[in-house]
Amino acid sequence: MPKNKQQSRRSRAPATIQGTSAISRIIRFSKDQAVERIGRRYSGPNSMNKISSDIKMLKSLINTELKHIDSSVANFTVNLSTPVVQTLITVAQGSASTQRTGDSVKFNRIDINFQYTFDSGTVATTAAQNQVFNWYLVRYLKTPSSGSVNFAITDFLLTDANGFNSPMSQPNTDLNEDFQVMASGQVHLDLHFNTTSISRVTKMVEISHTCSFHQTFSGASAATNVDNSVHLVFTAISGGNGGGQSNCAYFARMFYVDN
Repeated sequence: MPKNKQQSRRSRAPATIQGTSAISRIIRFSKDQAVERIGRRYSGPNSMNKISSDIKMLKSLINTELKHIDSSVANFTVNLSTPVVQTLITVAQGSASTQRTGDSVKFNRIDINFQYTFDSGTVATTAAQNQVFNWYLVRYLKTPSSGSVNFAITDFLLTDANGFNSPMSQPNTDLNEDFQVMASGQVHLDLHFNTTSISRVTKMVEISHTCSFHQTFSGASAATNVDNSVHLVFTAISGGNGGGQSNCAYFARMFYVDN
């Protein structure tokens, strides 16, 4: 090939599409391609499943605002014969910042402050006073056939060697599929030897538990929560002299995404 022709081809600029008509053709081609792809995705026997899946994905991308809901209970008695189950408040449907728009929410963190108090009242003793408290943060996995979830101490703990639900008790492994212990701890109040009454010895505990689970609902009320309800379980061993009282209070904050 002649040298001048080779140089001419090398120096020739690549062809370009110019003008409004060319841009219109590109846009029309892109739209046709998009419509064709959408048609392929949402055709066939599984089209409804694909539509539902994509709607859920878009909803999760849109509803990313982190909300929280608080619950608290003032002093309640916990002792050897009185274990306590407290259900953490859940989310009603509505437009407020602490409510949900649909039928489910996703929790991703639970913060709790506990306050434990022992008061011997007018009891004087030379015996060693010691209080032991156990607490459990439990997610109840069981879904009832209708109505809200009811969770009892017997759904979780076995009685100890003395016949009580106490810090000596073990979780009922026969029911492991019904619950998950998300966090737990033990608190000691050592009160020494005393010959006079002991007044309000207090200890604070703070926890922050990261989690990832959904709660679903069968209606607008928070009471229609049907699965993954969250509970605090409290057990205690009373003081050596059997007098006085042991109390607990808590403030819980549950962080969630409305989806």
